[in-house]
Amino acid sequence: MKNKILIATAALAALSLASCQRFAEGPVPAAGNSWTLTISCAGDDTKTDISGEKVVWSANDKVWLTDGNKSTIVTIPAAYNGCTTADIIVTGLSQDSTIYATYPANDNNDIYKDGVVVEVPTVQDGSFGSAHIAVGQKLPDQRELLFRNSTAILKFSHHQEDIKDIQIRNINLAFSGTYTIDPATGERDKKMVTDRTVRLTMSGTSDKYIAVMPGSMAKNSKFVFVTVDGKLGSIATSTSNSLERNKIYDLGNIDDKVTYYGTATDLGAIETANCYLVPGPGVYKFKAVKGNSIEPVSDVTYAELIWESLNTTTTPNIMSIISEVAYSDGYVYFRVPDNAKDGNALVALYDKNGEIAWSWHLWVLKDGITDISLDDGTGTTSGAILMDRNLGAVTATKGKATSNGFLYQWGRKDPFTGCASLSANTMMVTKGIYTLAAIARTDDNGTIEYSIAQPYQFLYKDSKDWLIAPDATLWSASAKTVYDPCPPGYHVPFADALDGLKGKWDATNKGCSATVNGNEIWFPAGGNRKSSSGAINNGGSIGYYWYDINTSTASKGNVWKFSSTTFGLDTTSTNGLCCGFELRCQKTATVGDKQTLIVKFDTAEDNMYVYSPIISSSGYSDAKVFWSGDFSETLENGKWKQYIYKASGSYSLTVTGYSISNVSLKTLDGVKSIDISNF
Repeated sequence: MKNKILIATAALAALSLASCQRFAEGPVPAAGNSWTLTISCAGDDTKTDISGEKVVWSANDKVWLTDGNKSTIVTIPAAYNGCTTADIIVTGLSQDSTIYATYPANDNNDIYKDGVVVEVPTVQDGSFGSAHIAVGQKLPDQRELLFRNSTAILKFSHHQEDIKDIQIRNINLAFSGTYTIDPATGERDKKMVTDRTVRLTMSGTSDKYIAVMPGSMAKNSKFVFVTVDGKLGSIATSTSNSLERNKIYDLGNIDDKVTYYGTATDLGAIETANCYLVPGPGVYKFKAVKGNSIEPVSDVTYAELIWESLNTTTTPNIMSIISEVAYSDGYVYFRVPDNAKDGNALVALYDKNGEIAWSWHLWVLKDGITDISLDDGTGTTSGAILMDRNLGAVTATKGKATSNGFLYQWGRKDPFTGCASLSANTMMVTKGIYTLAAIARTDDNGTIEYSIAQPYQFLYKDSKDWLIAPDATLWSASAKTVYDPCPPGYHVPFADALDGLKGKWDATNKGCSATVNGNEIWFPAGGNRKSSSGAINNGGSIGYYWYDINTSTASKGNVWKFSSTTFGLDTTSTNGLCCGFELRCQKTATVGDKQTLIVKFDTAEDNMYVYSPIISSSGYSDAKVFWSGDFSETLENGKWKQYIYKASGSYSLTVTGYSISNVSLKTLDGVKSIDISNF
């Protein structure tokens, strides 16, 4: 059936139990503690490549052996190429010990309670050799070791589409991870914590194989495809299926079964960020870099949808706002379905250890946002340009609870659910693989690293910082930082953005409004999350909003406050940075003439460090350094930026910005010319 697949069971090809002929010129045991071990299959269990109707060894296959104390890797002699049984020379392990073995060889394998601890890779290459794990055991009185396969194998073929990556996730099935295998049976310990996702990197059109631990594959499991030219597609399984150890499940040719949704639009083509405004249904991607920097997220294995929310108390169907999430070639891909409602989602990249390496907030708004200028034409107001709504809000209408935005801890890039009511302390609901939770900050979790790996955990500490070691540089309005939670073109606001603005309390609609040049801007009293517990508080009575500076003076606190008595800067108290407050992003200023500096230079050696110019400006200058056609990043006032050119050659570094008053260039070898005609 088009666009769906029925996973049919087909047993592995029957294996020949007959051993290959022993070669007279075969391996001769070396002196000392070297001895010969015969390795073969157990019954119809597999070891290595399929050849005709047999499972056979190939020349240069490698097996891992251990006696529990020492381990070694042995290569299959070329003489046994095509054989189901082979003799290998073992050195350094006692032949009178229990010997454990795995194929393919992996130095990370281990022994635990007489079981073999193995890794099924999260990223596989589609070859048969990477699509199974075989384990074996030799007891002290034996001289032969029998291998047993531990995985089920999915197989498919394709010819028409140039597929680059496939990502599969199933909530019931263990696709990858670390397992303890019983070498006598090939069965895994079902109590092991497992990984539900696998990514297949593809090349060519040969048959592809995917390792999977035995279990039940649920109906509608998604296979997400990314092509070389950036198209996103998927297949959904049409039935639930039970996958058994040591069997191949042939999906057949998939060319006519994949539904392709179109080529992805790059949301970060101009500027990368930790949040992206998504204009409704379509296919999208963004570069997997940290915030607005050029630093790639390292050790990436796959992408995942963490949670979704409609900003209400209604639980969304899983993957109804964001679907078909995948990682390929340095980009995160995703789709917004045609019938998706406005809402919010968090997606993340996982590293090779199965931990979240970085996450991004996706803000789906079909009608987008409106910018409101606070310039009254007289110079009385700040002239700042703000969004018409709080970050994460799906409406900007007074009197609607959906105009409450998400809540943030100062300095963190990831959002937390806010108040879903106009007058009660009711929390918005999410749906996903993690439940947003609040936990007490401790000496172990109060770090930047922990907050990145657990973006779904609100870290509370009564009247204190969520960080053990406070860091006042995490957010900045004068130069957007890597932890800034605002989308491209916006940043956390200056403290004085509301200067001169007059507002009034609206008791009916629970918030404050102000009007500038006939344009009304609404600040809902969406409450906050308590610093003592993370619980929603003050819903409908107070709105607390962060700005960039996290310090206070005798004349003002560290937030904007909107209530029946206060509009703008809070002059009464200083709030703990672990509080959860709303945020109104400020548009990046592009005031004054645009300036450009071009530096042409040569790098004398590979991996040469190059420094950008230091720029000085008043306010937010929107200065950027373009290292190459693919990478640019924001320049902070008075700070060097460093970049590594990985190959020697001729390059051109470009700096652009507005209202830059001064530029300093660090000594750079191989400078050819500096073009300052536009400064």
